[in-house]
Amino acid sequence: MIREHKGFTLVELIIVIVIIGILTIVAVPIFSGYIKKAKQTEAKTLLNQIGTFEKVYHVEHSTFYTSPTTNFDRFMNIDARNNSYFTAYYVNADLYNFSAVAVHTEPLTLTGSLTGPSSFIYYDTTNNN
Repeated sequence: MIREHKGFTLVELIIVIVIIGILTIVAVPIFSGYIKKAKQTEAKTLLNQIGTFEKVYHVEHSTFYTSPTTNFDRFMNIDARNNSYFTAYYVNADLYNFSAVAVHTEPLTLTGSLTGPSSFIYYDTTNNN
């Protein structure tokens, strides 16, 4: 008597589940790294816009511009409302220095001063590098 197989055996199903589990364990850390890199890129782009504005503003007014916590500053013409992660920012400034922070659950900070044209330094305050 010949039997026709109409499904998978329990062993075959368990092997498939184990393979999927192994692939998930490998893929999740890699995917998490891509997400973190995307967040940092978005924050750096926002902070570069602020830094460029601050350079121009300082040349014209001999001081840096201070902006309260916001997602859109009409004067700076920087809009963070459409960003995926960093949807707000604030800028603290005085005559010689400024500090801009892209606001999210993992903030990223840009500081600048009058020390030179490439004086912007990024600080990842999450300490996750």
